[in-house]
Amino acid sequence: WYPKEQSDTLWDHLRFKKKKWVNFNWTDHNSFRYVSKDKYLESHPEFFYKSPQSGGYDLCMTNGITDDGEIDDTMELSVAKIAAQTLYEHVKEQQDASFAMFGRQDDRTTVCQCERCLKAREKYGNEAGVVIVLLNAVMKRAKAMLRAEGYKADFGMVTFAYQSTVNPPVVNGTEPIHPNVVPDKDLYIRYAPIDADY
Repeated sequence: WYPKEQSDTLWDHLRFKKKKWVNFNWTDHNSFRYVSKDKYLESHPEFFYKSPQSGGYDLCMTNGITDDGEIDDTMELSVAKIAAQTLYEHVKEQQDASFAMFGRQDDRTTVCQCERCLKAREKYGNEAGVVIVLLNAVMKRAKAMLRAEGYKADFGMVTFAYQSTVNPPVVNGTEPIHPNVVPDKDLYIRYAPIDADY
């Protein structure tokens, strides 16, 4: 979610300038805009992980995701369900927007260490694979909700390949490690190798 005043130079480089973004004055690192830490940390601490290194928090990226990579409807509330609902609400209000951004709140050392996330990283190759599975499911659910109510749902999501997610979840150079880590056709990966030596 980008304020317009930040957009001109960035979108020139990204070739997205002529498209409108879902805008709630959200920055690149905006995962708590999808699932509010202020609202849910006390009642649902399992939604979040606090890094002992940085002290920063981030979402548990597997909370509410089934082993098949879908949203788990047996859970009343989950990170995945709340994120999908948030995305649905904002796209519904801004039907002329073409893209929505999802960026980790703390992408330095804050990677969830719960048992499900550890198993998911093993299954999907790395943290990038875990995030792609979550966003594929969130976007699929939000689009289904929009279409069910007669709203336009032809928007895309953008996320980072950055820090803990900079490496793609592939084997042999190009082969996806699992079918679920293939990004949806409307999920765009922004490659941002911050540690690259230019």
